[in-house]
Amino acid sequence: MAKPQMSLAAGAFATAQTFRDLRATIRYALRARVVFAWYDDSGQRHESQGLTRDLGHKGTYIVARERPPAGSAVELRIFLPLKADQTRALQIEAESYVVRVEPALGASDSAGFAVAHHRLNLFANESN
Repeated sequence: MAKPQMSLAAGAFATAQTFRDLRATIRYALRARVVFAWYDDSGQRHESQGLTRDLGHKGTYIVARERPPAGSAVELRIFLPLKADQTRALQIEAESYVVRVEPALGASDSAGFAVAHHRLNLFANESN
């Protein structure tokens, strides 16, 4: 079977089917609130929030207006959505680092960043 050919000529757009996903693990599409924090070069702590676009045990993509620089160590708290019958809220805490930062490409596009995880912990808290 022949490999798909990709043309990068002017005006040509490659489809997702022409690219092979190089991830070694599965990521799940999940829109969940995330609070993240990092320290800048002067030692100043920054904290912001956003939404996950996808999540896996090795990494997460976060859509956010404020983004830490690539290479930054970042602490994440991801608040998993509750189902109607759940009484305990689930939260993931992660120690990660930023591997890629993407700017918004247009008015309707969301900027974000990708992180790789060093450590993940899952917590269950009583919901109010």
